Amino acid sequence: MSTEAALAGNLFFTWHAEMKFRLDFSIATSCGTAFGHAEGELDFAIEPSIGDTISLMSAPNGAVVPRGHVSGGHLKVVERIVRPTCMDPSITLLLEDMIVDTASEATATAAYLKEGFGLFVDAHDQSDANGSD
Repeated sequence: MSTEAALAGNLFFTWHAEMKFRLDFSIATSCGTAFGHAEGELDFAIEPSIGDTISLMSAPNGAVVPRGHVSGGHLKVVERIVRPTCMDPSITLLLEDMIVDTASEATATAAYLKEGFGLFVDAHDQSDANGSD
């Protein structure tokens, strides 16, 4: 047996490279009102594929997703956009919509995504959504 083979049998890999991906998803209420759009970059240990579930249930800062989220902070990857490798990150993951019960819970969830994950949330003007000026 070669030295490499003997060593390979005894190695434990605890280090893993992190890969940066751009996330993109909408936030809406369960009654169908569009609240806004969230996007930003996150690091993953593996490359997510279509159908995989991304957990936004607990943030790196220790915060947990506010109550009222229909799927508990888990969103499926519905599409992947691959861009030239000169662009960083080169893969954008389009996630299913994040559905929350009410507009106030959407506001709390948006704050959680900003503070906990550093995502940019572009909230729609809610006065327009309600038909007022």
